Amino acid sequence: WKYFDYNFGSNERRQAAIQSGEYNYKNNFPIDVDRWHDKTFVTIIRDSGVPSSLNVISNKIGDGGPLLEPYPNWSWAKNQNCSGITSVYRVAIDVWDRLWVLDNGISGQTSVCSSQIVVFDLKTSQLLKQVKIPHNIAINSTTGSRNLVTPIVQSFDYNNTLVYIADVEGYALIIYNNADDSFQR
Repeated sequence: WKYFDYNFGSNERRQAAIQSGEYNYKNNFPIDVDRWHDKTFVTIIRDSGVPSSLNVISNKIGDGGPLLEPYPNWSWAKNQNCSGITSVYRVAIDVWDRLWVLDNGISGQTSVCSSQIVVFDLKTSQLLKQVKIPHNIAINSTTGSRNLVTPIVQSFDYNNTLVYIADVEGYALIIYNNADDSFQR
């Protein structure tokens, strides 16, 4: 790759994204890569000029190299009313073909949405679960900081999964229990 670019669907839409500042190739840097069958996931931290944080590599080629496509689609990247995905450092794939997405809710240096865990069925790209991380769990009460970056998934069975989350600015380990949607910090 010379630079990361996206499949906007048309050159007009791409030019509009450039003109509006939604896309600036100079601001798109990969943070994590993971693979499942024929899908290669690439995460890019959300900031000005980054139109999508969770992506797959498409089979389309642009001037910079293979084009990225938001996963599962553009509506998740738009994140209207915090219903989509804001910013993802890393993802995890479990033995049940589920993609675990840790969305820290931060764009640039601004907290724009609550942190959340989003789970997709990789066979269908359908949403399985979307759980907001409670504010008192996501934020260090002493420093007021948070930067949730790494989900480590431990699946005992389909309904009994733990997700270990590092908070690198709040200096904590957060544990999410999929069985009862509980969190511990």
